[in-house]
Amino acid sequence: MHSFFNDDFFQPITSPTDEHFHSPSVNIREDDKQYSIEAALTGMKKEDIALAVEDNVLKISAQKKNEVNEEEDNYTRREFKVLKYARSFKLPKEVDTNKIKADYSDGILLVTIPKTEHKEEKAKAIKIS
Repeated sequence: MHSFFNDDFFQPITSPTDEHFHSPSVNIREDDKQYSIEAALTGMKKEDIALAVEDNVLKISAQKKNEVNEEEDNYTRREFKVLKYARSFKLPKEVDTNKIKADYSDGILLVTIPKTEHKEEKAKAIKIS
């Protein structure tokens, strides 16, 4: 089994420039059949999270607004702000992006990325005409 963790794959390819964005902590695992990414998105609801693949790049984003009516609530100090998470990963070519699945539970987003069958190319002679 070849691990892509030390290669360019699964390395973050974007860093949010907005100071309000946070990069979620992730754990990435690989076995013979799939890759798994666990992203810590504490405080989010499933509806707050967006997941997309574009040009073989997996994009994870989430945003939660703190809905507080300052006119009704009498705060002496407010430190809760809008939570925004964003992180993107370049995927290896050997994955099936059509079969990616995601599950969110207890603040952890689990993204399962199945591998495709990788066929070794056999050497062959090419006839010159």
